[in-house]
Amino acid sequence: MILLVDAEMLVMRAVAAHQQEYEYAPDRWSYECDVNAAFDYYKVLVDRLEKAFCLYFGSEAKMLVNVFGCPYTANFRRIIYPQYKGHRKRKPIGFKALMDKAMTYMWCAHIPFGEGDDGIAHFAASFQDPVIASGDKDLDQIAGEHMFFDKKTDDIITYVVTEEEAIDNLHIQALMGDSADNIPGLEGIGKVKARKMVEENKKRQQPLPWREHVAEQYGDAKAAELAIRLVELGNVPEDPHEWLRQHEQR
Repeated sequence: MILLVDAEMLVMRAVAAHQQEYEYAPDRWSYECDVNAAFDYYKVLVDRLEKAFCLYFGSEAKMLVNVFGCPYTANFRRIIYPQYKGHRKRKPIGFKALMDKAMTYMWCAHIPFGEGDDGIAHFAASFQDPVIASGDKDLDQIAGEHMFFDKKTDDIITYVVTEEEAIDNLHIQALMGDSADNIPGLEGIGKVKARKMVEENKKRQQPLPWREHVAEQYGDAKAAELAIRLVELGNVPEDPHEWLRQHEQR
């Protein structure tokens, strides 16, 4: 088995835990981050996940890979949809410096034009019985074993996403969009309504495949195609600029 770790989420947690405010002049304040201390904490987090991985899965646990967004290419979602994550605040102080350090630690991987989530989805499809280590709900569109730190207790918990649940999660996401990432969905459709739409489709005499159902609900093939490409993990175009040109010509 292979453990695919959402390394950027651990980096974010590590720098957030090591930020301190300080007064560098009378009544002038700023933040600083001890990146070396944050790196030590990052390694502690990775080590905890690795030990839990071996504990839960025993001799079957063979390999851990820390997955990052590609540091050498632009995020394809920003290329095809410039508003993507446009409302997000800047990354915490020390994030880039810790990312550079973290990418030298243990086995690391990424895919061109992809985010860390895309890399995890890509590698999950390439290995047998992968285990996903992330607190990102978007990764629940990948079927199989999942594990991460519990938000309340900080213990490491595991859970399983079935094939049907994985498809439903992606289906729902494509219908409702993602306000956290500034991805548009159908107007007035939240998670409850989107799930109801998915269940109603299943009750049809001949249910539509989820992509066709999304296109039907949008009533606009181009809008549906863009929404699906933005929310589906691992489906990274080889040339995002060419994909965008073709999309605009349709």
